[in-house]
Amino acid sequence: MLLSDDSGRGVTVAYTLWERAVRVQIPAPRQKMKSKQKFTVLILVFVCLIAGAVSFYSKDKGSSDRELITDLDTPIEEVDTKETILPISNSQILYVAPEKEDCVWSERHRCYKVKESDDQAWAVFHYDIKYFIFEPGYDYKLLVDKQESNDLSLNRILEKKPSENTKFSPLKGQLLGSIYDNGIVFVYSTDGKDIYYQGDKIKGTDVSSFSPIENGRYAHFYAKDKNHAYYRDRMIEGSDPSSFAILWTLPPEGCQLSTYSKDKTHLFFNDQIVSGADLESFTPLIIGPVKGSLDKTYGEYAKDKYHVFKGSQILENANPAEFETECHYG
Repeated sequence: MLLSDDSGRGVTVAYTLWERAVRVQIPAPRQKMKSKQKFTVLILVFVCLIAGAVSFYSKDKGSSDRELITDLDTPIEEVDTKETILPISNSQILYVAPEKEDCVWSERHRCYKVKESDDQAWAVFHYDIKYFIFEPGYDYKLLVDKQESNDLSLNRILEKKPSENTKFSPLKGQLLGSIYDNGIVFVYSTDGKDIYYQGDKIKGTDVSSFSPIENGRYAHFYAKDKNHAYYRDRMIEGSDPSSFAILWTLPPEGCQLSTYSKDKTHLFFNDQIVSGADLESFTPLIIGPVKGSLDKTYGEYAKDKYHVFKGSQILENANPAEFETECHYG
């Protein structure tokens, strides 16, 4: 049997010690060994066993170390211990703007603004980025994984830095009302002297009588004081706060209604008066394209018994009796 250098040396040493013990200490046949001689022999045998065990252990450890180095094909001290980022299939780079934007047709209140490269224009993204916790006021560069649906999931944040172009500012003072949308809170607040919407000061408010209007999904859009109603951070000119109400009914699942409101004399689209509308028959429609039309452009529509409205404007030559919109995600 072939032995390695280490194991061979160990066996040789053990055999040599044993041979000496036998040759020097063991008396001739039929001669009785003295007690002192017996003790010496036992000590030498014990030493031989220890030497063999140490040799075997050294051989085993050395062999495993050599195998490890051979597998890595590089000396241990040169092994790179830095984290290796492996390429991930079905992934892409996505830039996210520091502020959200009103969704055009999604059921979400506010949507991300995204682009796939630095030189592209921002586009509204109506889906979700799973595991991503968005903080307003930061420019993001993400690595995202594509899902079976239109949603994405966060793989890792490649870059996050304070934006130089954001309008976002911290909230001021006491919160007056809030609603959460995908982890982000939309609130009115006050420092006792002024009213703020998401940290932006609203001009001309009466602090003592100001309160958000809690009504359905648009609670974070509207408020009023004793003098006016407000849409976000804008005063609704000509509004009567005592009779002001958000027009809200539950839309079909996955759809969203246009943002209209009214008081005793006017109808409003966001903060604009809808001229020529009939208060009694006015009905907001689903945000989306016109039903049955080849043009799938999204819009915010409403109608009464006389007219069809797109935003705050009358849509000429449209028949309210036949006019409908639809959810369209294809």
